[in-house]
Amino acid sequence: MFAAAAENVASLAVDEINAEGGVGGHPLELLVADDQTDPAIGAIEARRLVRAGCVAIFVLTTSATFDAVSAALTASECLVVQPQMNEGGDEHPLRIQLGERPTVQLAAAVPAMMRAANGKRWFLAGNDYTWPRQANAIAEVLLRAHGGRIVGKRYAALGTSDFAPIVDAVMSSGADVVLNTFVGADAAAFERQCYAMGLRDQALSLGPAMDESTLDCIGERAAQGIYGISGYFQRLETDGNNALLHRYREAFGQWAPSLSTLSESSFEAIHMWSVAARRARTTEPRRVADEMRCGSYQFPRGTVVLDGTDRVQQQLYLAETKGGTFAELFPIGDKE
Repeated sequence: MFAAAAENVASLAVDEINAEGGVGGHPLELLVADDQTDPAIGAIEARRLVRAGCVAIFVLTTSATFDAVSAALTASECLVVQPQMNEGGDEHPLRIQLGERPTVQLAAAVPAMMRAANGKRWFLAGNDYTWPRQANAIAEVLLRAHGGRIVGKRYAALGTSDFAPIVDAVMSSGADVVLNTFVGADAAAFERQCYAMGLRDQALSLGPAMDESTLDCIGERAAQGIYGISGYFQRLETDGNNALLHRYREAFGQWAPSLSTLSESSFEAIHMWSVAARRARTTEPRRVADEMRCGSYQFPRGTVVLDGTDRVQQQLYLAETKGGTFAELFPIGDKE
């Protein structure tokens, strides 16, 4: 869903760094591997990248693959970075998890979504692995604190195509808001079936991982009533983002896949790595990791701050779909 955009913008970051002289006078080389949305394959590919000489691996996949890669490289001195949103939890000197966390996303979005829906009944639906389950556990706590009520919860395996039983359950529950923690193609198929079965007339949908790439596959009509919450949207009006989009379209053409927080985060993470390596005057993974964890960075999404932990401080936006895209962005909540 977002792999092509992530690879494009990662190569753009590497080209920009090399145009400035690389790191330590040496150019960077980008190697790409495909986990095929399978944690076991991800672990195999990570070992291959280490054998090829990689000193840093940016894991732009599900948290299930990140966990598998992290475990597979326990004995390696390779730095492993998860740039996009995640649930956190892998505390290791050579593991850095950037991106939005569900605790902060949902704390900001829950009150706003209940106002938008004019209702407090929530249905939790997502893929059956770590990130959705963690996000839903956080949602249960936050909803109780804000007077919300959970009227149902369902999970489906990654790769599910028939969501009719779950959509039926949502409709029967009388939910006002669906918390959609499906990812990628599953999220798109779920939302298309919600529209086809008439759920749009009853409930709004909030997707913490809902991004422009997924919306492109949902379609304009079916995307009505969907909200996203993240630190980056392609429509974001900052000088840095306008410049990035200009370079991206120049390099890859006007029909290149949309950028989103799931892909653009690779651009930022690679630039963050290069800044840290230059400060450390080395590409030695542990020293670079220590440098990455401290500092303020100016990126297309705005100011990103790390305070010695992996928790990223950034402005979040609640985005509403109109015309098949995230047309309206609302700055929301405190920075992380």
